[in-house]
Amino acid sequence: MPRAPLSRIRAAGLEMLIVDVTPEFYEVPYISSYILADRARGEALVVDPGPARPGCEKLAEVLDTLGSRKVTIYVTHVHIDHAGSVGCLAERLSDRLVRVYAHPRAVPHLADPSKLWKAARSFLGWIAEGYGEPTPTPRELVEATSNGETHDYGWVRVEVLHTPGHASHHQSLLVSPAEDRSRVLFPGDSAGMTHPAVDAVAPTTPPPFRLELYVESLRRQIRASPSLVAYTHVGPGEPSLLERHLRQVERWAAVAASLSEAGDPPEPRRFLDAVAQVDEDTRRFLEFAEAKSRALLEALLHSAMGFIDYIARRD
Repeated sequence: MPRAPLSRIRAAGLEMLIVDVTPEFYEVPYISSYILADRARGEALVVDPGPARPGCEKLAEVLDTLGSRKVTIYVTHVHIDHAGSVGCLAERLSDRLVRVYAHPRAVPHLADPSKLWKAARSFLGWIAEGYGEPTPTPRELVEATSNGETHDYGWVRVEVLHTPGHASHHQSLLVSPAEDRSRVLFPGDSAGMTHPAVDAVAPTTPPPFRLELYVESLRRQIRASPSLVAYTHVGPGEPSLLERHLRQVERWAAVAASLSEAGDPPEPRRFLDAVAQVDEDTRRFLEFAEAKSRALLEALLHSAMGFIDYIARRD
């Protein structure tokens, strides 16, 4: 399907640039990086800069075009499809990158991504190689966040919410104009994924997945009442998707438990087929992935593996 490398939207009082940083092998859009910029101030905030390839090159070009003299990066978590390009951007923007904000548990992996890269290659295989190896980020640039802290830039405010479940080092962001109560939620992988080509939502739950923490984090974001949800996978969506995803997660958990009680833990594809019988969103997402993208199908299988692993550990 057509791939627009850059789009602009105005929502909840904010002008956002959405940069498609999906590697070509996906064949469909899968990873969005967001830039909020104040051209008059020469400032830009980047949320989830994406994998090393092609995130670093694409974002550096856009930031150059914007004339951004001060750049701040927020990473929802350090999985390489969300934050693999941070080290490369630190080098490319050496005179302009002022800070990288991450969850405290994520900070060591930005400074030294070797363990992260080893784990990514072991679990993702060819997909990890396609994303590219992350490079170290200078430790002095990286600052750990605390849950609930707020950053006020004068033209925009950022509130940090620690949202574990998908990963222990996950955080989400609530961003709003300085003089407006509307808010855009950047949930990273804590609220599932959606896709502009299909009216569906699906979990982002690879192992080690923690269901109770994931649900608690999701409910917290629902209570925040955002005006818009800016999904990294993949693009803006309506807040109603959060409630829809909560109901979906409950269905996935019920199917995983039922299959486990009936015998040995199911294979991921068998699990997805079973869920598709009771969840319309899963059926549509699965059909789209099968038709359009092997890599997207792998992502769904990884999410299934998270539920299967969770039920096995719980039992």
